[in-house]
Amino acid sequence: MKQYARTILVALLVNLLAHFSANSQPILKSVDGVSLKLGLASAQSIVRYGSVDINNLWLHVANDGRHDTIMGSGMTYPYYEGGLLYGDNLVWSGKVIDGRFPEIRTGGGTYLPGVRPGIIVSKGVAEDPQSESVRVFRFRPDYLTGDLTLDAAASNEASVSKVTPEMTSTVRESYKKDLSEWPWKKGAPFIDRNHNGVMDPGENPGLQNSSQVLWYSYNDLDEAVCNSFGGCPSIGLEVQATLWAYKGAANLDDVIFKRYRIIYKGTSLTSSAARIDSMFLTQWFDPDIGSSGNDLGGCDSLLDLGYAYNGTYNGNDQDVVYSALGLPTPGVGYIILQGPLVPGSGGESAVFNFASRTGFKNLSMSSCCVHMTGLGDGINEYWGVRNYFYWNIARGFQPALSGTGKDTVYSFTPWLDNQKNPSKFMYYGDPESRTGWIASRPTYFWGNNSQDFAGGDARLYMNMGPFTMALGDTQEVVVAIIASPAPTSAENATWLKNRAKYVRAIYPNLGDYVAAFVTSVSQNSNVPQEFALEQNFPNPFNPTTQIRFTNPQAGQVKLSIFDLLGREVKVLYQGTPNAGEHTLTWDSRNASGEAMPSGVYFCRLTQGDRQITRKMLLIR
Repeated sequence: MKQYARTILVALLVNLLAHFSANSQPILKSVDGVSLKLGLASAQSIVRYGSVDINNLWLHVANDGRHDTIMGSGMTYPYYEGGLLYGDNLVWSGKVIDGRFPEIRTGGGTYLPGVRPGIIVSKGVAEDPQSESVRVFRFRPDYLTGDLTLDAAASNEASVSKVTPEMTSTVRESYKKDLSEWPWKKGAPFIDRNHNGVMDPGENPGLQNSSQVLWYSYNDLDEAVCNSFGGCPSIGLEVQATLWAYKGAANLDDVIFKRYRIIYKGTSLTSSAARIDSMFLTQWFDPDIGSSGNDLGGCDSLLDLGYAYNGTYNGNDQDVVYSALGLPTPGVGYIILQGPLVPGSGGESAVFNFASRTGFKNLSMSSCCVHMTGLGDGINEYWGVRNYFYWNIARGFQPALSGTGKDTVYSFTPWLDNQKNPSKFMYYGDPESRTGWIASRPTYFWGNNSQDFAGGDARLYMNMGPFTMALGDTQEVVVAIIASPAPTSAENATWLKNRAKYVRAIYPNLGDYVAAFVTSVSQNSNVPQEFALEQNFPNPFNPTTQIRFTNPQAGQVKLSIFDLLGREVKVLYQGTPNAGEHTLTWDSRNASGEAMPSGVYFCRLTQGDRQITRKMLLIR
């Protein structure tokens, strides 16, 4: 059915550009046998788009929260080749104590949005969703000099061979406009070099040394839109979404990072004592790996990972779309790197805004559900009244459908694995070895380890909770979208798990990790305003460490290493670099590979009469 939807999508959207309004005609998609109208831009809202397209993934982004489809796919992999993802979105559900009913409410969106673009300016008052200022903002440090051919191809939905100089120029001007209007006052991230909380001239957008960053916001204040999605009143939540990616950093070229900030600002009727009890967040995504009807899904609770792989076991183990492209059929996964923040013990610590928070902890994935259409698993997404539907799924239970097909009551019915044991994590088995509880069709529900599996049109629900929000509170969640090009379909599950381990080991030190791959002085278009030498990373170290410095203007610079007695043991750099940010690597071994003694060393940066020194610790 999605192939039919894709034909319509292509016909309607082929001439759209990023940052322009969506077509005002309805886009059709069949979900669980129900035809939906998607991407409908009403008179009250204009949907604007952008894309993450700096590495091997192309992800299409809408400013109302959806990573919606265009040209038939919400995300392609490898870049601009086969489709890997139809779309994703964030859903929230919880018990809202604000004097309105029902108390159990759902918001956010899946295929259809229950939100409007823009922030909540003041209690109960949102930005104008038609305003151009609520678009998707994008930045990449090399936008003035970098090759934007692929970027222009994605923005214009054209093949690379069809990209013209005019297309590239338009994209470059778009980046320039977004830079000049970057909404940092609303919460969009930037490199605050002097740490004064203000985006001063010369300070650029960015996050964790990213090669590309996107930012947009949306809210649930529109009662009609909110009710059309979940069948319940608004809560007064604002979401700020930041996406970023890297190019050229090992093991990150197939990864996109996404940060959600959820702020409880309230409606015009919300009292100061209002709160949300037992709140859950759901990272929902619909994988379409090549052909949409033959996917399978699974999860790994230890890695906070939900993933999908192709379910075709046809002799060559490949999806027909990717086979036609001459490419191995890939897999796709979502990792919850940083769950909601809740109080912890004195010995625990959490991550918030890439920094440690003592006395708190980040919630892990609390449950994960996989739905494949037409299999009678009870997860069919009925439209209109879904507040209990998502509430029950988020809590790790089966939906409780009434005779009218609506989910209107609490459920405490667990999912049962292939041994008939209750589990909140569906399909936790190993697809590669075909052991344990794994997804299959048509004998899907208990699992069947035979050779005749076939997939379905899958959706995954990765849940986090419960936690509580009071009026004025902010929660932050970070996820990573990952792809894998394994030789066979089922092997993608193993590849995705290994990639998840790697990314989890790096986070939250992404910026420092990426800096390690720049081993010589190089130009950076993000020109700083101050002469600075940052603390080396890692520190303590053995045997190598990265040292980053910035200079606001070109000039003679010397970067040296001294021991505790003040003797110069190494000159890392001496010359006249371009103005900008530079990173070097110090390998504490000498040319013969002999190790320097353990102990304290000093790194000294000198330019004219200016000098900065940092202490470093080498441990053998």
